[in-house]
Amino acid sequence: MRQRIFYFIPIVAVNFWVYFPALYHFPRADTFMYTGSVAGKEGFFELVFGQYSLNRNMLFNAGDSFLFRPVYYAWLGFEKWSSGYDFFYWHLLGCGLHLLLMWFVLKLFYLVRGDIFSIIGTLFCSTLFIGMDAVIWEIVTPYLWGFVFLFCALNAIYEQKPGLLPNTQKIIWATFFLTVGTFAYELIIPFGMVFSFYLWLCLGRLKINEHFYTTETVYKTPWFWIALPCLAPLIYLSVDCLDSFFNPYNSGVIHVLGNENLSRTLPYAFILTSWYLFAGLFPYLYDVTAGDRLIAQVPKFLQELPGVFQFNGGINAISITTGVIIVGMIWAILRPGRDNVKRWLQRPDWNWRFSLFAFMLLGMLITGLVLGRMNERGIGYMLSCGHYPYFFWLFFVLLLISLVPSNKSSQRVHSHFIKWSFGGLCVLLISLNSLRVYDMNLRTQSKFFPVGEVMQSLDRFVQRKKIEPGFSFKIIKASVYDQNLFWLHKQDGAREQNWNMSGALYWNYMDDVAPKYLMIAKPASLGGIYTEIPVEFLKNSWESFRKFRGYRIFEYNGASYGIFSSTHEWNAKNIFQSGKAVLCEVSVEEIVVKIEKKIPTSTL
Repeated sequence: MRQRIFYFIPIVAVNFWVYFPALYHFPRADTFMYTGSVAGKEGFFELVFGQYSLNRNMLFNAGDSFLFRPVYYAWLGFEKWSSGYDFFYWHLLGCGLHLLLMWFVLKLFYLVRGDIFSIIGTLFCSTLFIGMDAVIWEIVTPYLWGFVFLFCALNAIYEQKPGLLPNTQKIIWATFFLTVGTFAYELIIPFGMVFSFYLWLCLGRLKINEHFYTTETVYKTPWFWIALPCLAPLIYLSVDCLDSFFNPYNSGVIHVLGNENLSRTLPYAFILTSWYLFAGLFPYLYDVTAGDRLIAQVPKFLQELPGVFQFNGGINAISITTGVIIVGMIWAILRPGRDNVKRWLQRPDWNWRFSLFAFMLLGMLITGLVLGRMNERGIGYMLSCGHYPYFFWLFFVLLLISLVPSNKSSQRVHSHFIKWSFGGLCVLLISLNSLRVYDMNLRTQSKFFPVGEVMQSLDRFVQRKKIEPGFSFKIIKASVYDQNLFWLHKQDGAREQNWNMSGALYWNYMDDVAPKYLMIAKPASLGGIYTEIPVEFLKNSWESFRKFRGYRIFEYNGASYGIFSSTHEWNAKNIFQSGKAVLCEVSVEEIVVKIEKKIPTSTL
């Protein structure tokens, strides 16, 4: 325990450095969709326990109705209850959850190997550039709870050594952790069957030596203990079925398996695996744009390859390259010769059953990803989701940790050379990924910080004004990029008063460049630097405003306000030069200065 804490200190230090800029990121669009859906709810039990199936009750963009994630929404509710709209603490809690998962990952790696490679593997997983979305995206970080409980179950099940009598207490704990994990993330559901398979390998028929090894007794483990982990998915599906009586929109998780085409989907599993391996091994060749999510693109030099390599922008080239790398690693490990390989497979400190277990976990993860998302969203969506490779690399590194020879089993010089060469390569990859994560966090922070300042200033304005008698605040119309705000039309006045201004005015960050022109319209009586725009003009200019990246109209005490953003000067001027409104053309940075320095405090 003490040595593991010592190992964990550098992991915390490195992660603090690479993710510190992310604490100041402006929240993403999906986060505001959640905060808007729970507007008016402030109590602990109401937020943490009362929204257990929010995706089946949201009025707009509810998500997949077959998903059931009570632990996921409980964590979001806790963040909303504890941090409100101060998203610094949302990000802080997300980073803390990431480190909690890494603690259990380190514990398992240490149990499997017990040497320096456990910290190297954990550090690599924690600083993976392609997986950083799982840490910095507020609406995705609750998924980590599913893997926290999964690795708790893995730590418990690893204590069940082959050839020993069933450790019933550990099996019960593993089943409990698996069950809770399934309610956080449905991707954990099929792992119960893999756990039972591992227990069958370890406990099928045991030969117990008695009386100083003079007698052998065959012990047959009751099937109840082997099949116990399968209770986790059964409990999940049963509770999900009960929820259908209260939520008519519940189509059930089983809906996914009944509608997927295996022959069409599974061939993409190798492509997806190859891409994740490529992006983890070559982080600086992975073209990413800071946006609402980290938009991934295939490197340009791969897009220019001729012939067969042009499929999916060079993804075949990536598949072939990573395939050669994997084959080369296997050849390097098995190269010493047949006798050494046989000795390696029979060495007492290597649990080949657990290596097979890790391989099956990895395969089940990839299968779950392609079945759950590939047919619905396509390969492009899968490659742009930064949280999926985070989970993939956890199991891939676990597989490597269980396969690479340890100090106790490998005494040959060339085996040591291979082992330490592999360690040096891992340190290099950790350095490259860490620098890439830190750089992306800085870029994201600097890109959206000015817009975030504008939003927070307007939010403070509404928060101060809403206590006045007769206060009213509602959305009149939103652009095509913000149709999710239409849910406000269906709410009562009391709920509208609790709406947060930032939630109504968030930007869609899918542009490669931040909005260059930001126009804020207010009556002159409230400030003087804003241009009054007739609400009739805004209502009658729907087609023209479709060219805008986003715009919002809101009301305060009967006065209409508008806020607009555009990345093109021509679009902005073309709309406002109609004579019915005047363009207020300033940069985002200038608006921040004017809001903070030139407007009297009483008006903002």
